[in-house]
Amino acid sequence: MLSRRHARVKVLQALYAYKLSENHEYHLAEKQLNHSIEKVFDMVYYQMSLLFKIKDVASKTIEEGKNKRVPTAQDLNPNMRFVDNVFLQQLESNAGLQHIFEKRSINWNNDSNIPKNIYKKFRSSALYKSYMADETSSFENDKAIILKLLKKFVYTHRALFDFYEDSSIFWVSDYEYATFILIKILQSLNEHEPGTYSFTNSTDDEIKDVISFSRTLLKKTILKGKNFTEIIALHAQNWEMERIALMDNLIMQMALTELFEFPTIPVKVSLNEYIELSKSYSTPKSNLFINGILDKITEEALADGRIVKKGRGLAG
Repeated sequence: MLSRRHARVKVLQALYAYKLSENHEYHLAEKQLNHSIEKVFDMVYYQMSLLFKIKDVASKTIEEGKNKRVPTAQDLNPNMRFVDNVFLQQLESNAGLQHIFEKRSINWNNDSNIPKNIYKKFRSSALYKSYMADETSSFENDKAIILKLLKKFVYTHRALFDFYEDSSIFWVSDYEYATFILIKILQSLNEHEPGTYSFTNSTDDEIKDVISFSRTLLKKTILKGKNFTEIIALHAQNWEMERIALMDNLIMQMALTELFEFPTIPVKVSLNEYIELSKSYSTPKSNLFINGILDKITEEALADGRIVKKGRGLAG
């Protein structure tokens, strides 16, 4: 559920905060890293909960229609297909998921306008009207419309992004990734799973491995940072370290930490990951500068045996 790629982003953010802080204690940096990772899971579950809230809005809209002073025939005999969506109903009945919502205080009770506005746009769409008019009912069709709702109406809703951005500084970089995680989970579910599926959280083995990787990367980058800064300075011709942006320096420190200190991660993987990271967190000129510096250092360190990788083909 959490990938090493996104973990690197979290480590970079924690390092940046650590460098700007007056209190340079490692346990505080690790605490922030852990909190930042947990916020990824919170957003995944907020997105899931929002789907249920949209269904509640649809149900409430139907009830309001029935209670009109002069209800129409359509008001009295509403199309219940979306409200009765089997896929959503099974997911909402998942006791483990509801426990996660309660434990993490996940709900939309104080932000009703977002689900209302998303449902309004969804309801007026040709996609919704086609689904409601289709007489063929199946689990796969019900799952498909929820995935389309998530991709085309939830994810693209600007007010939702603004809500997350205002709610937590950690969520600015998580929005796309958290939605991607949720889509992958929902896509994987067959008709026997939604009600009993054990949703991945930070206690699962796969997640523990990624969290362990991120903690180790953070700690070793802090410990080795001074040494790697000196190596960077030697290869940054015509540049003084004071002129290199802090974020660029941290990206290179992390990259070198991974190259030198993580023997099972291939060189190409590390280089590609940090070049991609620099594209998001550095300027175009910085990106080229970082790429050039890392290439020089890596080539020399591989040649003189300072970078050693375990396993066939890992050095390439």
